[in-house]
Amino acid sequence: MGERVRVGAGETPAVCDPGPSLFAGVAAFPWRWLTPYRRSVRSLRRLLAVAALGAALATGCGGRAGRGGGGEPPDDAEQVRIDANAALLRTTAGAEDGRVFDRLDLRGADLRDTPLAGASLAYARLDGADLTGAELTGTVLRGARLVGAELRGSNLSGAVLVGADLSRADLTDADLSGADLSGASLRGAETGGARFPGAVLSWAYLDAVDLRRSDLSGACWSASQPPIWPDGYTPPPPGLSC
Repeated sequence: MGERVRVGAGETPAVCDPGPSLFAGVAAFPWRWLTPYRRSVRSLRRLLAVAALGAALATGCGGRAGRGGGGEPPDDAEQVRIDANAALLRTTAGAEDGRVFDRLDLRGADLRDTPLAGASLAYARLDGADLTGAELTGTVLRGARLVGAELRGSNLSGAVLVGADLSRADLTDADLSGADLSGASLRGAETGGARFPGAVLSWAYLDAVDLRRSDLSGACWSASQPPIWPDGYTPPPPGLSC
């Protein structure tokens, strides 16, 4: 257990070590051994995740500063909540599809390689979050803010990104096949090597994006609501799946 240092108002603790993390223990447990008792295991994991959330809030340890994807960086109290939210997400990752984390504040959170397939993160705040290599197949990110988020190599196939803000996000080598990007903003995003076959791009904001190394073959859009293309870009013929 690390030594806690008493500090005055406005000062930062020299040491903030709450000891072995309950989050890590819950996440590391080999839950697959208990597959025959799946229903009871899900209830137990939810209970432990709530306990972990309470433990994180009780420690008062703030963790990382925000990555600065959009807006002001979170203050200490906000950072505690963000770290607890991220730990809750990692703890329950892969438990089941249909998990709901709508409107969760995850600014600057480290969610690398986190399996979130089928989860709902509608209107979540993910500005500056690191989702490198994350499994986001079919994830609902409707209206979510992902300004400046790291999504390099992430699997977003079939994801619902309607109205999402992906401005300045890094989508290098990301798989967006079949994703619904209607009304989404990708202004200033890095899309080199990103794949969009079968993606819906109606009214998507793609201006200020270099699409020359992106694969948009088979992407589709409404004839009455075409995407906002970069100046001078010649789009491929739209696909027929819209």
